[in-house]
Formats: sequence, structure tokens, C-alpha cells
Amino acid sequence: MEMFKPALAAEALRPFFESRTREHISHIDNGLYLSDWIAARDYRTIHLHNITAVVSVTNARDHRWRWPQYEMLVPPEHHLFIPALDNPTEDLLVHLEEICGFIDWHLAKPPGPARILPQANRIHSVNQLEHNPNVEVFPQVLIHCQMGVSRSATVMIAYLMRKRGDSMEQVLRDVKRKRDVNPNVNFLEQLKVWEVTNYQIWADKDNKIPKEAYRVFLQARTKRLEANGLTGDEPVCLFWNS
Repeated sequence: MEMFKPALAAEALRPFFESRTREHISHIDNGLYLSDWIAARDYRTIHLHNITAVVSVTNARDHRWRWPQYEMLVPPEHHLFIPALDNPTEDLLVHLEEICGFIDWHLAKPPGPARILPQANRIHSVNQLEHNPNVEVFPQVLIHCQMGVSRSATVMIAYLMRKRGDSMEQVLRDVKRKRDVNPNVNFLEQLKVWEVTNYQIWADKDNKIPKEAYRVFLQARTKRLEANGLTGDEPVCLFWNS
């Protein structure tokens, strides 16, 4: 019989306790929010913060995203899903250009009338959403992962680096003032590559030839994958969370 190991048990429970002490959603910058899974799947939170677009950086889809009361606030075309794991080999750099373009497009939209949700038990269709023409709200984009600490924080930092032209260290400090984030070592390495390549990892317009810093990163990643018997092409587990 395997002995009970308190240290391992404590490590397994760490995300649970951290989620109890960290805010579910945090305002990071103009039009930008960072959150965990709990906030991102709750249409009431989405409505409260006037979220109009969502970037999900995770390995699971939630069935609540298909609810009418959610889709009337964030239509499927305003929800970008990036399948990604929080591990030492995940490559987020390859997705950053798409993500940044998605965020830029939504934040460039003009303000619109405040949205009014019908009572939950009366919502049957996305067409039931009403608006208050007397109150205007600006677009708000939510970036989230499981805990709003590593994957989504990396994406938020990368976006702000490109927007401001600031270093990784500076933006990381700024984001930490708003939320207790902690990107893993692999993602911190990628943020340095993002900075060195001036927020464009490809040397050609067809996105086939990596710049030197990205090429070096990919080589090191390949070695880490091979050491774990992986290729990097393994499917990310996608499922509708219940």
C-alpha cells in the first residue's frame, strides 16, 4: 500500500486554496480583464463587467458558453478559443499574432448601448437581449485560463508589451500590481523571445521561417518534448466541462 504523502497532497490541493484567496476577475488595463475559469463561464459576471469578447486559453470548453444568456452577451464569433496546456512544452508564441489581432479588433469598436438581460428563467433565445440607449459602454475583452495566473497572464502580458512597446519585466510588474499572476518558466522564456523579436516571431510574410530567437526556442522545446517521449503534435484534450 502506498504511504500517504502530506507534501504531495498539499501540492495537489494548492490550486484549490489559491482559487479561494485570489479574486476571480481582475481589471488589468483599459478594456482588458483577466480571470479564472469560474468568472469566464458565469454570464452574470460577463454582464456585470460589460465583457463583449473572450479569449479562452485552456484545454476545455464549458457547456455554459452555449447558453442563450451567455451567447447573447458574447456571441461565438466574439469568443476566441486557444487550446493550450500549462506545461513546460506548450508554445503560446505561435498564437500571439492571432490573439493580439482579435483583441485589437474588438477594442477598436465604438461604444454601444448598455445591455439589459431578461430574467434568467425567461431567457430562451439570444434575440431577447435588450439595450439601454441612454447609457454607453466601451468594449471589454476578457482573457482567461483555469486560474488566471499562468497561460492567460502570459497572453495579457504579451499583448500589453506589444501595445506599449515595454519590456517583459516592466509589464509583468504592472500586471502583478493588479493580479497575483505567475507565468511558468516556459512562458516567461517565450515572453523574452516575444520581446527580442519585436513582437513578430516570423522572418517572412508566410509565417514559415522563424526569427533566430524563436528558432532557438523551438530547438530547445523539441529537446524537452523528446525527453518526455512527445512530439508536440499530441492533441490537447478538448471537452465540454459540466
